[in-house]
Amino acid sequence: MRLEKSLWVMGGAMCMAGLCAAETAEPSAVARVADRYRATMKANDMPAMGKLLASDAWFIDPTTEVYGMALAQGLRGREAILAEHLSWGISGMTWQPLLRFESGHYDILFSSARADAGPAFPFLNILHIEGGQVIERFDYADYKAFTSRLEAGEVEAEVQTTHDVARRYVAAYARDMDAMQGLLATDAVFRDPTAELLEPGMGAEPMVGVAAIGDWFRRSRARLDSFELEVEDAFFSTHHAVFITHARARPADGEVEVGVAAAPHETPLLIVLEVRNGKVVHHQDFWRASEF
Repeated sequence: MRLEKSLWVMGGAMCMAGLCAAETAEPSAVARVADRYRATMKANDMPAMGKLLASDAWFIDPTTEVYGMALAQGLRGREAILAEHLSWGISGMTWQPLLRFESGHYDILFSSARADAGPAFPFLNILHIEGGQVIERFDYADYKAFTSRLEAGEVEAEVQTTHDVARRYVAAYARDMDAMQGLLATDAVFRDPTAELLEPGMGAEPMVGVAAIGDWFRRSRARLDSFELEVEDAFFSTHHAVFITHARARPADGEVEVGVAAAPHETPLLIVLEVRNGKVVHHQDFWRASEF
C-alpha cells in the first residue's frame, strides 16, 4: 500500500490511459456499456439511450454555460436527459478518439467531435457506469473555439483569465506547492472520482478548502523522489480548462519495499479545472487507478 500511495501523486494522477499498459483482450463490462451508450449518441437513438440510462441518472456539461443552458447546472433523471438531447435538434455526433481509458466504474473519452456537419471541437465525455447502466455523465467541450481564438488574441478577458490562471496552476502542479495553493480559492474543492478504487483519503472523497488541498498535495509530493508533468493537449471555455498531460514519477526509496528498486512510472493524467474570479474553485483529476 505504501507503493500505491507513492504512485498516487496529487489527486490520483497515475496511469490513466491505455498508453501505459496493454489493453485487455476482451473489453470490460463497463467498456461495453460505454460503447453502446456512445453508439446511441452517434445515432441520436433516444429509445436505445433510455435503456442504458439509470432512472435517476445525472448529466452535466458545465461548458454549455456559453449557451445559457440548464445543462450547465446539471439535469437529473432519464426523461430529462432524453428531452435535453432531443432539444439540440441534431441528427447525431461523430468523433475521432484521442484518448480512451477506464478506471473502476468510469469510462473516459477525449476526442475531436462534430455535431452533424458542424466544425470539429475538443470533447471530453466521462461516463460513470454501475449495474450495466450510466448513472452519471460529465461532458466538457470548447463549443465556441476559444482555444484557437486564444492563440489569435481574440477572446474576452474572462476567457483569457481562465487560460492564464489554469496554465499557471498546471505549471505549478505537484512541483511548486506555494504557487499552486496561491491560485486556489479559499473554499476550493478537489476530487479524483477514479480514486474510488483506493483506500479512503486518497482523493475520491471531496477535499474542501485551500489549506486542506495544499497540505494533501505536499504530503503526496513528499513520497516521491521526482515528479515531471508534460502538457500534451489542452482546451478552454469561459470558466473551464481541460489538460491532457503525461506524468513521470519516481517513488522515494522509503516508499517501496526493502530491496525493491524505486522504478520510475509514466502515465497520462487528465486535469479538469474551473476558474472563477481569477482563482481555481474546482479541480478534478482522472487516471487509471485500476492499474495499481
